[in-house]
Amino acid sequence: MPAADGRGWEQGRVLALADDGLKDAATGVRGWSRKADVGFQPIGRRLFYLAVNRKVDGKQTADLTLERWTGEAEAPFTPATVEDLGRQEATPAAR
Repeated sequence: MPAADGRGWEQGRVLALADDGLKDAATGVRGWSRKADVGFQPIGRRLFYLAVNRKVDGKQTADLTLERWTGEAEAPFTPATVEDLGRQEATPAAR
């Protein structure tokens, strides 16, 4: 990024990526694959709202689902259960 004084460039701290998830053989880049093209909102305790686009009668809309992070390479999220919600409410830090 440009330096604060406008001369030269600066580089901030670099965050190392986790050595988890799927690995692309061509690039070595790792990560997870999950469609959430409209939105992705963490709410704590491994729970996330994921929003996915779709079209109904020619109009754009989105489906919002509450999901729990699994960390598994092939299925990083799974629909949240009643038990997941109970854990969320029972933890003061989640409020």
